[in-house]
Amino acid sequence: MKKILSVIVLTMACFSVSAKSVDWETFQIEVKNKYEWVDYVAYSVYVKWQGDVEAFLNYLEVNGQCGF
Repeated sequence: MKKILSVIVLTMACFSVSAKSVDWETFQIEVKNKYEWVDYVAYSVYVKWQGDVEAFLNYLEVNGQCGF
């Protein structure tokens, strides 16, 4: 159940303009390191955030991980 919720939460993230981007694997690793309960980051989340993991993590921190 946590896997499904984490994919849904991360998939619903908003669009952000990127200045510094990383590849998808690095993006997933950074998110997993910060939030250990996350098992998988959808590729669509990576695309929406244009690989800017710092902006995505800041968004989650400010917005309470989209309600979680």
